[in-house]
Amino acid sequence: MISARSSTTISSAISTNSSASSAQQSVSHVDLTPLIDVVFIILVFLLLTANTRLLSLPITVPESDDIPESVSALPAVINISVSADSEGWFIEDENFVRWEAFSEALINRITHEPDSAVAIAADQQADVQRFVKVLTLLTQQKIKNTQIILKQEH
Repeated sequence: MISARSSTTISSAISTNSSASSAQQSVSHVDLTPLIDVVFIILVFLLLTANTRLLSLPITVPESDDIPESVSALPAVINISVSADSEGWFIEDENFVRWEAFSEALINRITHEPDSAVAIAADQQADVQRFVKVLTLLTQQKIKNTQIILKQEH
């Protein structure tokens, strides 16, 4: 038969054993989610800020004598210059001193090349009135593809 003393020893051994296993369970249940979150955030930061060289392969583009019309037909640009001195206006390299001759030549050019863009460049010292006259003429002719050329200050 088991004495009272030995049953107490057995029960204390069982309770010690169960408390050791509960300590192991609490240690094995450490939540690693915040640690993993921090590691992923650092990983994403490093990937986004790293200067990596993009991989590229050298290729040889085939050449052809037959260029499709859609590729070769880039829109034409009519270049207009407003001069600072008494030279007046220029269309490409052609000089116009009188407004009537300039406006007639520009309208003629626009009707022959309706899809062309118009680029206007004015000298810094040019009369603003001449520049405004050109813009007014383009507005009257309903030209919507207009570019004003500016010099960028450094």
